[in-house]
Amino acid sequence: MTNRLSTAGKVAVDSMKLLLGMAFILSQPAYSQSIDISELVNQFESESNVLNVDAAVWSNEGVCSTTSKLENNTTLTQRYHAASISKLFTAIVIMQLRDEGKLNLDDTLGVYLPEFETSKVQIQHLLTHTSSIRDRQRANGRTSVAEVDEYIQKLANRRSRNPGERWRYADANFNLLGRIIETLSGATFADVMKERLLEPLQMFDSSFDISLTPEDAKIVAYSKRERAYNHPWDLAFLPSSGLQTTAADLTKFGMAVLDIVASPTNDFLLKESLLEMTEVQLDTNYEGVGQGLAWQIVETNIGLQWRHAGGEDGFESLITIYPNAGITIAVLGNQKDWPRFELERELRNAANANLLTCLSD
Repeated sequence: MTNRLSTAGKVAVDSMKLLLGMAFILSQPAYSQSIDISELVNQFESESNVLNVDAAVWSNEGVCSTTSKLENNTTLTQRYHAASISKLFTAIVIMQLRDEGKLNLDDTLGVYLPEFETSKVQIQHLLTHTSSIRDRQRANGRTSVAEVDEYIQKLANRRSRNPGERWRYADANFNLLGRIIETLSGATFADVMKERLLEPLQMFDSSFDISLTPEDAKIVAYSKRERAYNHPWDLAFLPSSGLQTTAADLTKFGMAVLDIVASPTNDFLLKESLLEMTEVQLDTNYEGVGQGLAWQIVETNIGLQWRHAGGEDGFESLITIYPNAGITIAVLGNQKDWPRFELERELRNAANANLLTCLSD
């Protein structure tokens, strides 16, 4: 890892102590003067009727990270449920294992999971949501290995039809990738993520193990009508949606990805593997969005966008990386159906114009 990651990561954490509030002007498409990120996001929260939002931006110009005024929660460093952004972390570890010679992307599941002995589904099908395996089971609070085993067996009992032919988004794909990671590593999924990603990236306010999240850092989730949710933490769904994190921590992940782009050598992931992950494999059902290996790829006004969104009852999130512009943005909210893409777009435009500023004491 380059020094830029560790230095910028420290700045991101320190910035959180300097900033309260966050904000955003929905009606303004471009800026001609400096934009205070706190005022921007505070206005966004107010106009969009969002309870709490956490956002962070990193570019070559520096770091801006903010923590909202938490009227319904108790501490400044709240950990949000990142939901499907978790899939990127799972995919990165799969590629690390591939580069270490421990698996091949065209291996069928039966090579690692005996329940799928006769399956034609390959690892690459899971990474691109083309396995034809569907989400007929949802997260419901599984807490034991036996319950996870039962979940995996139920997935195996359903026949996959014509894998590789059709895109159909499913959490099950990445839950199976997580089981493969555990099989090859001989450790729990949460421990593997901590050792391989969270600790090296200094994501100290992140975890795939809910027991490691302090009680006063667990943010309350709300519906659009401000009704509190109690989202089920489910052991089987950690690989697809289990990450608890902050926006500042997520930008550390984005900064590490940008380091791979910039550096000929990197101990996080081979550059060739990252470029393989971010090459469009097929179109999705979302207009203008291509599917890579876990990553979603979009053309924007400042070039390619590598991204992943997350959404569960009471939480919605987004991380974006712009490899040409050298910008990464993370936004997290504890409410359903809040306009995260609009906030990200405004932060992107301000950062790209070098007009995004951060407050100091």
